[in-house]
Amino acid sequence: MNWVRDFDEYHDTGMKDCPACMVPPEACQCGGLVHNQLENEDLQEYQRMCDRCNGNIILVYENSHAS
Repeated sequence: MNWVRDFDEYHDTGMKDCPACMVPPEACQCGGLVHNQLENEDLQEYQRMCDRCNGNIILVYENSHAS
């Protein structure tokens, strides 16, 4: 899936309980909602993007080996 191109196919603009998001979308500074989704199958990174301003695509890497 191309996150930017296919965003509207999976995520519902303005929906605070978007069914495609891993966790509920957060408010963006522009007034839109920042949606999220898994980027790969190892559950280590996800993408976030605002449904209004498209914000920057942010990849978040979580270290599952942190102590």
